[in-house]
Amino acid sequence: MSWDLIPCQHIDRADLHARYGGRIQARISPSKRSPNIHLFITPDAEASSFDGWTGRHLYFGGEGGLDGTDQTLSHGNRCVFEHEEDGRALRVFLQLHGQPVQYRGQYRLDPKVPFVHVDAPSDARRPQDVRRAVIFRLLPLNGSPPVVCPWPTPSRGAEPSSRPPLASSKGPY
Repeated sequence: MSWDLIPCQHIDRADLHARYGGRIQARISPSKRSPNIHLFITPDAEASSFDGWTGRHLYFGGEGGLDGTDQTLSHGNRCVFEHEEDGRALRVFLQLHGQPVQYRGQYRLDPKVPFVHVDAPSDARRPQDVRRAVIFRLLPLNGSPPVVCPWPTPSRGAEPSSRPPLASSKGPY
């Protein structure tokens, strides 16, 4: 199945999943029908608070951990981390409330530092409680992202945390 969306193109999310597969509700949506993993940035959602273009990387926060637990490289996060070895493309979309998603292009993990850990609030009602979040560092596959559709900037800094890294059998962490 060939990919026919171009950057900045809008598509209804249900139509996207009907065409290419993937989980309809998830932020990280690996497809069983095509070699794609769809990543959805929703600027007004807590899960996207670290997402945005930094000038060189697109930061994309991992999934899970909103119950106060630390994020790990499992489930959707593992799919992102292993995308190249599994032969899967990372396809990024901007999702604004009540609107079709906007395709933002194909990305890959930075081979030198694929992700960082940051401290994040466990719960908006208890900001003093901290959990550990995974922030993927994505690079555009074909150069810099399109200027025609500007990126939101991260609402929180994504500096590496001073806490010890999660156990991982792969990568620098």
